[in-house]
Amino acid sequence: MSILEFCQPRADLLAGTLNPEIFTANLMQVIDHYRGDPDVVQNIYTDPLAFFGEGTYPTEGMRQVLRNCFGRLGGKDATYTPRSIPGSP
Repeated sequence: MSILEFCQPRADLLAGTLNPEIFTANLMQVIDHYRGDPDVVQNIYTDPLAFFGEGTYPTEGMRQVLRNCFGRLGGKDATYTPRSIPGSP
C-alpha cells in the first residue's frame, strides 16, 4: 500500500494550480484589511471559511485551546490541565 491510497492530495496540487499564498500569511495585509483599506484584496487569511476550508484545519489541540479560551471568557468551567513534558521536573 502506498501513502497515496490513504492520503488524497488536493486537486489543485495535482492540477499544478496550487496557490502558495495559502501557506504564507502576510499579516500586514490582514491588519490593513481589518482597518478598512480598500486596496487590500481579501484573501484566505481574512475569510475564516476559506481559511479552515482550504488553508488548514483545526487540530484537536487547537480545538482545546479555543474551548478553554472561549469557555473562560464566557464564565464557564474550562479548566486547563497542564501536561507534563518528558524530561521536566
